[in-house]
Amino acid sequence: MTEEYSKLNIELKQMMLSQLSDVLELPNKFKNFQNELNKEKDKTTSLEKEIKILKTEMDEEIKELKQNFKQMLDEIKTENTKQIGILKDLINQKDENVCFETKQEQLSVCFQKVPNKWIEIGSDLNCCEKKCTDAKKPRVKCIEGNGFIKLIKNNEIKYIDCLHGCNKPISVYAESVWTKEKECVDYLLYYFEIKCKIQGEKNNDKNWLNIGLESPNKNTITLEVEASTICYNIKNNTKKFKLPTLSWKDEDVFGCGLVYPPTNKMNEELPYVFFTKNGKQIGKAILVEDDFDSYRQYVILKCCSLRAYFGKNHFVYDTTKHFIKEFYEDSDIYVSGILF
Repeated sequence: MTEEYSKLNIELKQMMLSQLSDVLELPNKFKNFQNELNKEKDKTTSLEKEIKILKTEMDEEIKELKQNFKQMLDEIKTENTKQIGILKDLINQKDENVCFETKQEQLSVCFQKVPNKWIEIGSDLNCCEKKCTDAKKPRVKCIEGNGFIKLIKNNEIKYIDCLHGCNKPISVYAESVWTKEKECVDYLLYYFEIKCKIQGEKNNDKNWLNIGLESPNKNTITLEVEASTICYNIKNNTKKFKLPTLSWKDEDVFGCGLVYPPTNKMNEELPYVFFTKNGKQIGKAILVEDDFDSYRQYVILKCCSLRAYFGKNHFVYDTTKHFIKEFYEDSDIYVSGILF
């Protein structure tokens, strides 16, 4: 009995010691737990700071993205508005062209054949002050030995080179006048051509050829072949339109045409003049602004002869297929001013 009691007592002591040890260890465990808790708090605080920084950065990025996106939208809207404006202009131009084409398709172009011949030598551009090249009293040669011309068979002009003087440009006018009809239901087309014959070897300083029209008030519309220009002179103010280099050679054919709109369209459309070379249009047409009731055909030539075709024979240019939709504007002018 005593042994059992002793044994039980020992076990009880050991148990109490073990429990006491656990109790004594509690402060350390608590301290460790407290340390771990503090560490977790520090981590949480650090994470909160990082999250706050990231949120701030994200807010800034989002703000910048919004600004960039708004700027892109504004630029796209501006560009779209610009492109829409361009498209509207193109559509309007197309509509105008279609309208113009429709008008010319609905109303035919009628070629007006006018028998004609060369009859008058210009008083301003002649061989000399004596005006030896008088069509009514022709001479064999110029008194001063300058170059002069002879009218042959009504439609030919022969330029005779100078003997001891100098070659000068001489103007020649046709007899019949192109006039605006009082009543006409179609587009009225006048047209003539000239075939050039260069005297000897072509020299840019020597050969000269102009073809065009002149009104009774001396307003002119002229193709200046050597200068590669179309010149519109009205009321002593000249407008020149530059052509791409206009080369010309012996036997080239140049033409000049005038188109009047139908009578009932004269308040809406202007007459226009166009030029051709070897059957193809040169440059654009010129709208005649004023003084267009009548025109005479004329040429200016130097060291160059020519033969004219007024409609008796077929032209190189096909008048039955005449159609023009491009006209010179003031923005095309490369020289303008007062003629002296």
